Amino acid sequence: MQRVAGVLAIALLGTALELTNPVHPAREAVTFVFTGVEDASPVVKSIQDAVTLATVAADIPLERQSNNEAVFTLDGALAIPGLYKLLVQDGKTSKVFHATLTTSVSLSSAVVQGINLPFGSTLSSVVNLTPRDTFSVEVELQDASTLTPVVAHHAVLRFAHESSVDATIVLEPYQATAMRAVVSVASRDLLSGLHTVSLVVGDIHFHNALAWELGQINVELPPPPPASPTPLYTTPLLHTSDTTLQALPEITHIMRPPPTTPPPAISIVFTALVGVPLVAFVGGSLRASSLPKLPSSVAGIVWSVAFLVSLLSVLALFGLYWLQLDMFTALGYLGVLGPVIVVTGQYALAHTVLHRLYYKLTQRRALIRKEIANVFYEYVYESSNYYGVTELLEILGSIINGFACPIKEEHVVLLVKSLVPLHSVLYTWTFCTSIDCLYTLIAYAH
Repeated sequence: MQRVAGVLAIALLGTALELTNPVHPAREAVTFVFTGVEDASPVVKSIQDAVTLATVAADIPLERQSNNEAVFTLDGALAIPGLYKLLVQDGKTSKVFHATLTTSVSLSSAVVQGINLPFGSTLSSVVNLTPRDTFSVEVELQDASTLTPVVAHHAVLRFAHESSVDATIVLEPYQATAMRAVVSVASRDLLSGLHTVSLVVGDIHFHNALAWELGQINVELPPPPPASPTPLYTTPLLHTSDTTLQALPEITHIMRPPPTTPPPAISIVFTALVGVPLVAFVGGSLRASSLPKLPSSVAGIVWSVAFLVSLLSVLALFGLYWLQLDMFTALGYLGVLGPVIVVTGQYALAHTVLHRLYYKLTQRRALIRKEIANVFYEYVYESSNYYGVTELLEILGSIINGFACPIKEEHVVLLVKSLVPLHSVLYTWTFCTSIDCLYTLIAYAH
């Protein structure tokens, strides 16, 4: 049962065979240790170079150790630095392992900006570079044991700016045994200012990677030209926040300073100048002596009250505009109240004038009738003593402060058809304000 469970586990999870030490120094005898060995006679079927696929050794039996461990030793003559693939067969199962044989390397020569620089030393001074200059580095590596040239798989120059912004340049193979990088300041994304230049060299089969600080350079770039304004609607509103690699500037809101206000004394004086006429007007309107002058008819009272209400509404609107309403809202309300106050004012004024005319006439009716009859008589039968219609109208205006019906029909006909049409309202109004009301009253009553 346990054997069946083991077979099922191997089928589901794969073999338990593992290589415990895949990395070794090269050019010496290498012992590989495998664990999880199940078969009594495990075999290393082949050892191949992972790059060239050349077979280094084949069909090497593993030596069983205690428990499930097995080892085999590769001769030092075959242990050349590099990456290898080991195919191991454990009974009916097989598995491929990767092993690395490393070697120590050193710099045989280094030329930095035309200067031969020993490994570990730095440039004696800061190199100043302009956009037209270049910065060059050429290095050669060698195996520390055999002193044969070696080319690294990874070799980069690191430019560390003083603002913690780095730029890396890859060294390219040069003349089979060397690596070189020629950095053009104008074509590279180097910032203006001081940079610390470092060389980093490494490979998978290098026992030790090389890190070397070469020195410092000072890049002197001209200031960038001012950015031209972006045409409208060519970039989204969040373009800056979506593409920037730095913190966005803090948004500071500048509030509008409060408006300057006059001293309290000046405010009180001008408030009084506005309030005194208003108080005088309201007080005069509410006097008891004004009440008898209101029209006695129902229509006159209605129009007068409507006019006063509309007038008070406009005054209340002015107060609300002073306290809380804005100008456009106040103008909207005033546009509604304006026509109302004009219409009610016209009708209230007409009824008030007619009421006053009738009020005066009730006490002076007999005298007014007599005087009117005398005037018309003198005008018709003794016209040579007068200068015309204008004098007659002036006499009427001086006698009549109010006019009421009934009057004699011949007087009405004479006034309506002869006297008043000869004088326009504008001309008549210049010498007697009662003439226009007189004509309106007669036309309304007849």
